[in-house]
Amino acid sequence: MADELTGFFAAAESEFAWLVTDYGFHEVSRDHKYGTLRLLYGSIAWATTKTFVEVNLEVPSPRLDVQFGALTGGKLPSIFDIARRYHLSGLVVVRAHDEKWAAKLEQIGGLRKRQIVRGLRDTANALRELGDDILRGDHTVFKELGALGEWQISQYRSKYLSP
Repeated sequence: MADELTGFFAAAESEFAWLVTDYGFHEVSRDHKYGTLRLLYGSIAWATTKTFVEVNLEVPSPRLDVQFGALTGGKLPSIFDIARRYHLSGLVVVRAHDEKWAAKLEQIGGLRKRQIVRGLRDTANALRELGDDILRGDHTVFKELGALGEWQISQYRSKYLSP
C-alpha cells in the first residue's frame, strides 16, 4: 500500500500543478491513514488566501473525492463541516448538468498507478474546466452547491430514514 500512497501523492502533485502555477495555490496539508496493514486514505490540499482544494483517495472503494471551499479563519474547515466543503461531483451537476459524469469522476476502479493517475487527471481537468471562478476566489456558486447538498441529504433521508 505504501507504493500506492507514494504514487498518489506524486500523481496529485503533477496533475494539480496548474493550481500552483496558474492560480497561486500552495500545498497546505498532506495526510494519510493506515488501518491494520491497509491504507484507509491519502489526502493532499492546496490553498490561496481565500480558497482551498483537497484531493482524497479513499480506500477500499477506491474513489477520489475532490473538495473545495473557502478557508475558515485562514484554515481548511473541519472534515466534518459539510456546510463549508463542496464536492467536485456537485460542481459537475450544477455547471454541466451531468450526473453520470459526476459519478464517474469519483470511481477510479482500482489502486493501480494508471488508475490513480487517470482518476487524478480526469478530476483535475474537470475542476479546471468548471471551477475557474472558484479558483480565482469568486465563491458565488457556493450558494447553489449548498442548496444541491441540502437537496441530496433530504433525498437520502426520505429514502433511508422514513418509516
